[in-house]
Amino acid sequence: MKIERTHKYILTALLVYWPAMFIVTHMKVPAFVGKMKMSDDVMHFVAYMVLAVLAWIAVSDGKKVDWKQAKVWYLLAVIVCYGALDEWLQGFVNRQPQVSDFIADLCGAVAALVVLSIFSFWIAVLVVTTVVIFCMTNLSHGTLICGNELINTAFYFLSYTFITLVWVQYVSHLAFPERDKRLWYAATLAVPLGLLAVINGISPLFSSSFSYFECATSLSGILAAVLVSDIITRMTCKRNIQKADQLH
Repeated sequence: MKIERTHKYILTALLVYWPAMFIVTHMKVPAFVGKMKMSDDVMHFVAYMVLAVLAWIAVSDGKKVDWKQAKVWYLLAVIVCYGALDEWLQGFVNRQPQVSDFIADLCGAVAALVVLSIFSFWIAVLVVTTVVIFCMTNLSHGTLICGNELINTAFYFLSYTFITLVWVQYVSHLAFPERDKRLWYAATLAVPLGLLAVINGISPLFSSSFSYFECATSLSGILAAVLVSDIITRMTCKRNIQKADQLH
């Protein structure tokens, strides 16, 4: 998947995510939030980290953050102003504005921009996605995401599917021998499986219970992403060969 096409998806995601985030922060706190038992500061940090990533990619076409560029500071200023406005407006909808929430918003945005200044596009997305999964898995003390078993299962499957697809896109840019499928499978599976092992392995340190079902669901997402990617790659190569033969 080329960066140009990915940029369109990111822009669409931003246009959906930002208004949705505004609506959620200006309505009565949903019951499932209480069931998640996640720190309010953590939720704000994660929400604004994702917002900053989407916003930066939308205005930069996937380039690294260069702190010498004015648009980095303009973007940060916009997010900071929005965070302050968001907290102030909550006072009009029977929600309590808190300075700690604003600080968490700022920290999330800055953390995202730091990651984007260190790593290339795909690795930066991988890192941020890993942080989101880690927070949802180990910093949420509820037994189920949103208190719902179906949503819980979907979260683990889709999140690890997404993180694997991101890694596959990065691996596709590396110089692997085209016919060495064993090496390709080893490379595409190594990082997602490693992250799954680490995130679940350290869960006891955060008083988060280990679940074999959630682990199996995550593993199925990883395997599905790799297999589908391989099938699509084979079909694309076959189609390109057929087009080349027709030209000759």
